[in-house]
Amino acid sequence: MKIEFPNPLNFSYEFFPPKAGQSVKQFWQAIESIEANEAIPDAKFYSITYAALGADRTRSIETVLDCQKRVKSPIAAHITAAGQSRQEVLETLRCWHQQGVKRLVILRGDSEPHPQGFEDAIALIKAAKTVANFDISVAAYPEVHPKAKSLETDIDVLEAKLDAGAKRAISQFFFDASRYLKFRDALAKRGLENKVIPGILPIQNFERVISFGERCGTEIPQFLHNLFDPIGNDFQAQKRLGVDLATFLCADLISEGVTDFHLYTLNTAESSQRVVENLSNASCTLQL
Repeated sequence: MKIEFPNPLNFSYEFFPPKAGQSVKQFWQAIESIEANEAIPDAKFYSITYAALGADRTRSIETVLDCQKRVKSPIAAHITAAGQSRQEVLETLRCWHQQGVKRLVILRGDSEPHPQGFEDAIALIKAAKTVANFDISVAAYPEVHPKAKSLETDIDVLEAKLDAGAKRAISQFFFDASRYLKFRDALAKRGLENKVIPGILPIQNFERVISFGERCGTEIPQFLHNLFDPIGNDFQAQKRLGVDLATFLCADLISEGVTDFHLYTLNTAESSQRVVENLSNASCTLQL
């Protein structure tokens, strides 16, 4: 199947802070590989996830600062409302701002609320704007947040986050283009057009993706089981198929006018780069 792609396309990438040893080496190799790849566009930004508790919090803060010093593309630092006090959050934001970080991804977070913390992402967005005029992204859920009462109430929350000062949302990953497109249509009815960047997860380990989906409310369509089950634990074959499927998913979205994509890398560059290389060519051939 030959597909013609328009240009330009924009790509951002998500990483999580590495712990130690080999994972640190892998983290930097992945980012440096993307940065050095002349066959793909420069990253719109790299987002670095955030853990609010203890040593994980310190590692998250320091990873953002290290990336700000070493990486040429902009860094978007994740920060959560839950799990820490207002004072801790504001101290982190001031530190990042002083070191030149201009982008944030603001989330409620999965940790338990702190008694002296922000009640939700909306309150945190408003507070962040008092520190600096950050470029703020938030989260969106094409298949509805697991704790939302309905699609409408979920969109109410997203609209409130945008009204509070967020510029855009990044979606949870999904595998059915129609889910994203229906969500986009629902947002357009509220006047929120082109506000959600689709999050794309190239599958590298199907069992792990099933677990991810269960935790975040993402449906794993039956056709994926049909494709991956015969492969078994051949992870190289899983990666190759994952690249093709992610490319095909993005191609579907491009045909509907989407030009921006956020890739969940899982701290490895190969699969995400392959997808972007495919999409950055004038055309490519997919055989599924």
